[in-house]
Amino acid sequence: SVVRCILFLLLSLNSLQKKLNFCAFCLFVSVQRNLTTDLGGMITLLCQAPSNMTILGVRWTRPDLNPKHVLSLQDGQLDLINQHPSFRNRVELVSRQLTNGDLSLVLKDVRAGDRGTYECRYRGRRGAVSVESEPVSLINLTASQSGEPQEEPTVG
Repeated sequence: SVVRCILFLLLSLNSLQKKLNFCAFCLFVSVQRNLTTDLGGMITLLCQAPSNMTILGVRWTRPDLNPKHVLSLQDGQLDLINQHPSFRNRVELVSRQLTNGDLSLVLKDVRAGDRGTYECRYRGRRGAVSVESEPVSLINLTASQSGEPQEEPTVG
């Protein structure tokens, strides 16, 4: 599915002492996956931002939870205060440097309560333009006991 977002660019013309606001529209492609994993195991939830963008932060959420934050990293700092307690010490990013747009999340010690839909968003910059994305990755995760039939991951 394609998700729309709005980019805001504030351009200040110092010589004219005026500020002009430009609004640009862009389209983000949202990738949806259905994944099944073993309880007690580890799984990587994939998320990719454009490689030509400087990533300033990433936010993984589960909208059905309160608080909904699975992992939030902003300017190199993890937000542990707003993280859902069930994910403490069980999640990490593949790379905290957020290089090459890889925003993938590693979930360890998968539990039955981890079943649900995970959303990945990012905040970034391309030149002077700041971007706050809509979900770019939606992952429906289910977990089963080892040995139960599992579906192959699909891209929807």
